[in-house]
Amino acid sequence: MQPSGTEGSTISQVMIDGSAADQLVAPAWWYGEIVAHDLRTPDVAVVTVRPDQPYPLVAGQYASVETPWWPRIGGTTPSPRNLARAAC
Repeated sequence: MQPSGTEGSTISQVMIDGSAADQLVAPAWWYGEIVAHDLRTPDVAVVTVRPDQPYPLVAGQYASVETPWWPRIGGTTPSPRNLARAAC
């Protein structure tokens, strides 16, 4: 079911306001340092990254990972445990 014009505008405004509030306390991206690389198979690697500042963790969240060598081609890490370990 599609929201009506008024509901759609309200939902959009809530998302815009939330994004504006978030940018005051969190950067759009984090820089990080690769601190470990474990090649499990020829196609699978486990990479541990230490962000340059605390990375707030929300259970169930994904984090996209890119490198300067492969921009916009990266993987996501679905494990909050791995995110928490990387933020230490």
